[in-house]
Amino acid sequence: MRAIIVLLVFAVPAFAAEPKYILAPDGTTAAVVVEGVPLVHSSQGFGDDLEKLLGNIPKPMQVVKVNLSIASLEDANAARKILQAHYPKNSPAVSFVVGKLPRESAKYGMDVVAYPNDGNVATRKAIAADGSRVYISGQAERGATPAEATRKTLESLKKTLDWLGCSLDDVVQVKSFLKPITAREDVLKEFERLFGDENTPSVVFVEWDSTLPIEIEIIANAPRPKEANPPAIEYLTPPGMTTPTVYCRVAKVNVPETIYISGLYSSKVGTGAEEVESQFAQLTGILKQCDSDLKHLVKATYYVSGNDSSAKLNELRPKFYDPKRPPAASKAMVTGVGLKDRTLTMDMIAVKKRKLENP
Repeated sequence: MRAIIVLLVFAVPAFAAEPKYILAPDGTTAAVVVEGVPLVHSSQGFGDDLEKLLGNIPKPMQVVKVNLSIASLEDANAARKILQAHYPKNSPAVSFVVGKLPRESAKYGMDVVAYPNDGNVATRKAIAADGSRVYISGQAERGATPAEATRKTLESLKKTLDWLGCSLDDVVQVKSFLKPITAREDVLKEFERLFGDENTPSVVFVEWDSTLPIEIEIIANAPRPKEANPPAIEYLTPPGMTTPTVYCRVAKVNVPETIYISGLYSSKVGTGAEEVESQFAQLTGILKQCDSDLKHLVKATYYVSGNDSSAKLNELRPKFYDPKRPPAASKAMVTGVGLKDRTLTMDMIAVKKRKLENP
C-alpha cells in the first residue's frame, strides 16, 4: 500500500492511552476510541485478495479504522468474514461502500487509519498526537472535464486552508467523490500539480452518481489555538460561504481523542425514514457508550443508494442535529452500501463530550 510507508518518523507519546473498543450486540466492533497518538491516514490499496491487502500493513501499525470500497455486495459479505478472521480481537471500526473501482481487476479498494504501537515507525503524514486538526466538508466546482473541475475545486480548498492558517504541508488525506472513476489518473495529476510529486498527501476515491464530476474533502493538521482552554470543536464557515444547519463547512478539533464509528445500517429492512431513524438511534447509543453525544460529532459521511433514504436523510437530520453544532459532512449517491436490502450507511467520527458554554 503506497499509503503507509515512507518519509516521516513519529513516536508514541508517553500519555497515549490504549484504544477502547465498543462492541455491537453481534460482537463486531461498533466504535474505537483512540487518544494521544499520531494517526496515519493511508491512500487506497487495490487488489482482489483482501487478506493480502491487510497483510501489507506494516506490523508496528495498529489499525483502528478500515474503509472498504468494494466491487459487489458478494465481495462485501466475503470481506466481513476475512476481517473477522484477520482481527479475532480488537477489530478496527469498518465502513463499506459498493461501486466501480479504478482498477477493473480489483475487488477491493482499502484505506486505513492506524498508529504505531511499539515505538518509532516510518510513515507518511499523520495527524499530530495532540489532536489539532480540521475536517473540511466536501467542496465542488464545475468544470468541462473532471480535471478542470478538480483544479477549480482545489483552488477553492486552498483558500479554505489559507483562511484556517493551514499549509499544503499540513494536509494528511484528500478524499474525492468522482464520476467517472476512470478519470482518477487525470485527477491525480491535478493533485500532484498543486502539492508536488513528493508532497502529495494520501488519496482516496469513491465513485458517486452526481451532476458534478467531483467533490473533494480534506483532513489536515491545524495550528494549536492560542487560548489555554479552547473548545473541543469549532464549527466554522469560511468567508463567502453559506452556513448550513445540517452540516458545517469546517470542523476544527482541539482535543487528542478520536472516536471512529463503524458504518451504521438500519436494524431491519424498511422505508427511507425507518432507515434514518434506526441509524440515528444506534448512533446515539454508541456515542453514549463512548462518553460522547450528537453535539460532539466532527465528521459524517453518508452513502445512499436510494432516492427515498436520500430525501429522508435531508428531511430528518434537523431533528437530530443542533443547528449550531452539525458535523462536517459529505453525502454521496452510490451503487450500494454493503448490506442487502439497505440503502443508507453512515460513517461517523466524534470526540468525547465536554460541558458546553451554550448548550
